[in-house]
Amino acid sequence: MPGFGLQGPWRDYVGWAFNFEQTSGMAAATGYADGPPCNLQGPADPIVGAHAGVALLAALEHRRRTGEGQLVEIAQIEVAACLTAEPVIEYSMNGKVLPREGNRRRGCVQGVYPTVTDDAWVALCVRDDTDWAHMVDAMERPALRDDPRFTSAHQRELAHDEFDALVADWTRTRTAAAIVETLGARRVPVEELLTPERMYDIPQLDARGYYDELEHPITGSHRYPGWPLRLTPGPSRHHRFVPPTLGQHNEEILRSLGLDSDALASLRERRVIGESALNG
Repeated sequence: MPGFGLQGPWRDYVGWAFNFEQTSGMAAATGYADGPPCNLQGPADPIVGAHAGVALLAALEHRRRTGEGQLVEIAQIEVAACLTAEPVIEYSMNGKVLPREGNRRRGCVQGVYPTVTDDAWVALCVRDDTDWAHMVDAMERPALRDDPRFTSAHQRELAHDEFDALVADWTRTRTAAAIVETLGARRVPVEELLTPERMYDIPQLDARGYYDELEHPITGSHRYPGWPLRLTPGPSRHHRFVPPTLGQHNEEILRSLGLDSDALASLRERRVIGESALNG
């Protein structure tokens, strides 16, 4: 998985996700139309890993069929370049440089909107005329049905700023829960934006047994996230132990490597190993 490939003038360069997101055009396509390009904060890393996993599976299948091995090369800049395909295609076909669009996308109107509670937001999307009719009903603004700015998906896209203003005026008078309930009942895509600490409050994850409650000898009882995969048949729980304490497995590991009690005592005396941090 070299950053820039095994051949070419950049083959000796090293890089991280930020580099590939910049050099592939991903950052240039990310951000608001009236703002600068934005760093993506590293999604290239897991996406490259996913591509590498698929490539490895293909190589293993090739070996199973033919008995031949292969060199599997995943140039990370090439994976990132694939993710910027739409702007590249638009330019190659039409000579048009797509502007940054923030949360917007072609074919619908959508965004993230404030609520009556500070720092509580909802994301919603109006995909078609049916969604718009339901949105108008929810906002109790029947006159908007005949507003020429919003009578079709194309017109709504052209009037996206006005759409955002109308929706924000409505959402900021209600709680996120009330908005989700009202629009969800009408099958308009909507959800509250959850902050990281509220991940523990999602009933779906609880129902699936995603979190394991374990007792740590130092920090007490905590809920630990499980694996993001299930194997059937397989274990119902993935965590067998809490995170280890410092030096907890020193004797187990070192004795398995052949050290006896005298050697372990000598290492402790010389502070090579221990169960507490020096100067801690």
